[in-house]
Amino acid sequence: MVPTHRLRFLLVPIAAWMLGAPCALAAQPSASLRSFVDRLIIDTTTLYASTTTDGAARDRVRHLLARSFDIAGMARAALGPAWDTASAAERRAFRDAFEERIVNAFLRRTRSESKVSMVFVGARPGTHGHQLAATRLIFPERPEQTWIWRLRPAGSSWRVVDLLVDGRSTLTAEREEYARVLAFHRGDLAALIEFVRNRGK
Repeated sequence: MVPTHRLRFLLVPIAAWMLGAPCALAAQPSASLRSFVDRLIIDTTTLYASTTTDGAARDRVRHLLARSFDIAGMARAALGPAWDTASAAERRAFRDAFEERIVNAFLRRTRSESKVSMVFVGARPGTHGHQLAATRLIFPERPEQTWIWRLRPAGSSWRVVDLLVDGRSTLTAEREEYARVLAFHRGDLAALIEFVRNRGK
């Protein structure tokens, strides 16, 4: 169990985020947003049950990404300016490698954190029509962690376009790393795609 003083310290960043902008905190998030986040929580924390095979878990991750994530938009944002000059074939190859990296990252986390629980904290408006939904991960034997999902509207539902872990954008981190790899290889997109493929294994 996390000591009371430690728990209070961990909750301060969440409270600051939720109350940081005037009128930003929605007293009641929309029904569609809350339903989406509740489903996301269930899908994320039950990907790798003790009886689930590797193949079945991988299929469940792919289904989760297809239903709940804007992989195409995330891939484009992660590649940055290089997307505009890439060929259609290069874009497809990069997107496929990028998605595989996300699949493997989910599998690694859910294998090692099979007893984690996740709870909804709240939501507030972001920029460009997006919403930010905060969740708190509770681990059996280590400090809690805050995940903030950046969501865009998708018809009557939502899609994840980024995930902030303890305040750090995972998409920004990927984009910065890919930019360094491209610079090292003098803009060779094939080298970057190979890097993403190998990094996702």
